[in-house]
Amino acid sequence: VNAIGAVYRLVTNFGAPDASLVTIGPGVSGQPGSPYYRNLLDAWGRNEFFTLLYPRPAVEGGARHRLVLTPGT
Repeated sequence: VNAIGAVYRLVTNFGAPDASLVTIGPGVSGQPGSPYYRNLLDAWGRNEFFTLLYPRPAVEGGARHRLVLTPGT
């Protein structure tokens, strides 16, 4: 399904969730100035997808950065 204006595209493989695909335009960060703010824009425009990681070991193995948020006291 391709909807006009859709920036999040997900192809879910319910038989093999680890084979699901996703793309997010313009990128994975909502913060201007982040290297990930527009990192997926060109791929999104070409209708290219990447594998969506589901199980925790796959997510931790594929992570490049970790952000830990701690509530203030």
